[in-house]
Amino acid sequence: MLRINDMELPSYEYLTFGNDYKGSKNKFRYIIRVEKRTVQKDGEEAETKVITAAYWLAPTCSALSEMEETVEFPFDEDGHKAMTDWIVNKYAEIKKRFGWFR
Repeated sequence: MLRINDMELPSYEYLTFGNDYKGSKNKFRYIIRVEKRTVQKDGEEAETKVITAAYWLAPTCSALSEMEETVEFPFDEDGHKAMTDWIVNKYAEIKKRFGWFR
């Protein structure tokens, strides 16, 4: 696991095993998962993987909540870095908007 700005996030290696990750900080809840997508490559369908990150602010679990925003990133180390930056920056934005001090 990684700890960035007091948030715990999954390492790239953790995601390579196909594990989902759910976390929260204050009222900011997030889920990170690896999902398969079908894409067109050289005129043929090919399967690829993406990192999907989403957050919600409800006190309920992810299955019962509406996601505020969901973003996909390439399933590679650069995509993982972009995903961690997005989660940390999104938390900072929400924290500022709602005046959370922790």
